[in-house]
Amino acid sequence: MKAGSGNCYTESKVGMNTFLRIASYAGNCPEAFTAAWDTFQRIEQLCSRFEQTSQLAQINQMAGKARVPVAAEVLEILLAAQEIANFTDGAFDATVGAVTELWAIDGPESKL
Repeated sequence: MKAGSGNCYTESKVGMNTFLRIASYAGNCPEAFTAAWDTFQRIEQLCSRFEQTSQLAQINQMAGKARVPVAAEVLEILLAAQEIANFTDGAFDATVGAVTELWAIDGPESKL
């Protein structure tokens, strides 16, 4: 979905099990949007907790059992998430997915 508004150009998509929106104040730059969406898709393939084949899902499946080799990019993302959690005193929590799954917050039979 594309919408131009004055000096702002936006694109929206669904990915990573949420709504994504990119805005550009530099005008319509389809190449930049394509590169950004490609990055989102690559990260989703590596780090989605909803895709059993992702490296993040494999880490979760093997937690406490065995080490899981991961791409350097996955390690970078996890370290950045930890830094942000520390910086925000826990307001940002990359591990919240375990709680939403436990409580079925994101499912049709939510328990909250």
